[in-house]
Amino acid sequence: MNSNGKKLDAWLIYKCATCESTWNRPLLERRPVSLLEPAYLRALQGNDQELADNIALDIADLKRWAPCVAVFGGTQVKKQVEEGGSGGEAFEIRLVVRNPVAMRLDRFLAEEFGIGRARIQALYDAGKLVIDPGGPRVLRRPLRNGTRISGSNIHPGRIAGRPDSG
Repeated sequence: MNSNGKKLDAWLIYKCATCESTWNRPLLERRPVSLLEPAYLRALQGNDQELADNIALDIADLKRWAPCVAVFGGTQVKKQVEEGGSGGEAFEIRLVVRNPVAMRLDRFLAEEFGIGRARIQALYDAGKLVIDPGGPRVLRRPLRNGTRISGSNIHPGRIAGRPDSG
C-alpha cells in the first residue's frame, strides 16, 4: 500500500515460482480513503490472508489485468446425500464455492454424474435439470457459490457412491 495524503494505492504482488520476478496487480489507484469500507481498509492494512486469497483467485478479474491466465485444478467436491421420499430419483445439489474457480458448471455436472456435457445440456433443455439462479448459458458459466441444482430421473447414486474428489 501507498498513501499520499488522503488517497490510497494498493497492490497484490504476484511472484513467479520459477524465475522469482514479481508483478503488482492494482487493487486501488488514488482512491480516497474516506470512500473505503473500514473493514476492507483494515484488511488491506493488515495484509489479511483471506482477502489476498480471494483477490488472487478471482480469475474473471485477473483476466482484466493479465493477457493469459493459467488455471490449475484443485477443486474439491464434498458430497452429502439427503434422504428423500422419491426412491432416489429426485436430487438437489447446493454449491458452496469459497473461492472463485474456472470450472464450468456443465463440466462439473458431467464429471459428477459420469455422463457427457451434451447429455447434461439435453437434460437441462428438457427441464429434468433445474438450476437456480439460471439464465442464458448458465451451464457454461463457472461454478458459483449458492447455486442450486435439482432434478429427477438422473441417478444421483453416482454422486453418493463416489468418494470426494480432490
